[in-house]
Amino acid sequence: MTTFKTKSKEVKMPGVGSGGNPASHKSGARNLAKYTRAHGHTAPLKHGVYSVSVRRKFRDKRTNEGKQLSGAMTSVLDGLGGPENLDAAQQLILSGLESKLIVVLTISNYLEKQTELIGQDGKLIHILRKDFLNYSKAIKDDLMSLYTLRDRGKPRNIPRLQDIINAK
Repeated sequence: MTTFKTKSKEVKMPGVGSGGNPASHKSGARNLAKYTRAHGHTAPLKHGVYSVSVRRKFRDKRTNEGKQLSGAMTSVLDGLGGPENLDAAQQLILSGLESKLIVVLTISNYLEKQTELIGQDGKLIHILRKDFLNYSKAIKDDLMSLYTLRDRGKPRNIPRLQDIINAK
């Protein structure tokens, strides 16, 4: 039995984090047997952002998700001067950026359909808020790194403080 504390009450959820109950064990065993028969191996079932269907939606540029991801990645590439101007570090950061964007876009699309995940105060439930903000911050950090790497070695036209004072 796992207990979650909210602002107003404690919620006890049997089976979560404690190994489940006999019914969930049987259901899980049936699902795993079905998967093993279909695929010939016992790889773990993937769900959410890691599922095949979600990844397929974002790879297919005909879907709304694919258009969103493609548009965002194209904008970043154009801002960096095109793929021919990228070095290895920038390419590595871009590959990670794409997967982070998929997570954030998936959460955003899910929230549009599941409004009960947004509390009375207008904030996401705690677990989603934390993950969403962490991924958003990681995207921001990646973008900052990409543009910092793009601008390295270029002379900057930053006026000196004395020149600003003298101009007034």
